[in-house]
Amino acid sequence: SSSSISINITMSSEAQEPPTINGDQMTDNRDGKTYTIADIAGKKWMTQNINYAPKSGYFCKTASSDDMCATYGGYYTYSGALKACPYGWRLPTEDEVLALDAAVEHEWWQVGGRFKIADDVATDYGLEDEQGYIWIQVSGENSSFRVKNYGEDSPHELQSGSIAERAYNVRCVLDQ
Repeated sequence: SSSSISINITMSSEAQEPPTINGDQMTDNRDGKTYTIADIAGKKWMTQNINYAPKSGYFCKTASSDDMCATYGGYYTYSGALKACPYGWRLPTEDEVLALDAAVEHEWWQVGGRFKIADDVATDYGLEDEQGYIWIQVSGENSSFRVKNYGEDSPHELQSGSIAERAYNVRCVLDQ
């Protein structure tokens, strides 16, 4: 007797596809958006916050706010941030972001505020032009790097702890 076997292969819509790099431009082939990149502090960095929209963990506005992603790039929960960078790129480590911060002027950072998240909904947006945050990769915890536009006390600092209910920006670094 003969039998047949059928195998169905499907591909996730968030499949790993490397970006196209042409000089100082990187095009994210997942959505066609182009970003400027630069070699800084021994690493290849995106010079803008990424604005890729994964299926979850991505926010641009609350019910009463403007679309902040158009100005500052995407805002991500930590789990969303882990899916934001294109294939071959990743969140920076603590050492990488500190080396970058020592090498660039304060104005290099975007100070685009943050979203508060409750039950996977953006409930509040704030701190625009006052503070900016990017997620960083730290083993076992969700951590970020904060840049402030006021005060002299630690205008740039690492943060960790109870920041799970926040959505911050992402700057990707080439995984070398």
